[in-house]
Amino acid sequence: MTLSETYKKRIQELASILPSEKDLENLIYNNEGIFNLENAKQFAKKFLNYDITKEVGEGNNGASYLTSKNTKLKFSFSISEFDFVRQHINQKNDFMADYYKVKSFGEDKLFVIEMEYLHSLPEE
Repeated sequence: MTLSETYKKRIQELASILPSEKDLENLIYNNEGIFNLENAKQFAKKFLNYDITKEVGEGNNGASYLTSKNTKLKFSFSISEFDFVRQHINQKNDFMADYYKVKSFGEDKLFVIEMEYLHSLPEE
């Protein structure tokens, strides 16, 4: 196999594991709001190899989900949040959650952050 053929084959392999624009649209835009649990589960399994167990919450920038690894995946639209997290990957901090990984999808349309799951304080 020539170098050019090897390169083309590798590009095809990569294309099969990266989400298409349609995959992103199916996750982001749906009839039930911006995100829904089933779409997030499918996306996380297919493109991140994570199992989502439940939704943790939604906010202005996206939604968060608990994984079977007891970490939190946050699906965000905020490039500022993406930049902040990139600067704090694997830095232990007593004042905020630890960040483990961050990935950008679809030309900076969606950012997925894996982070420490901090349990909510009990309500009084």
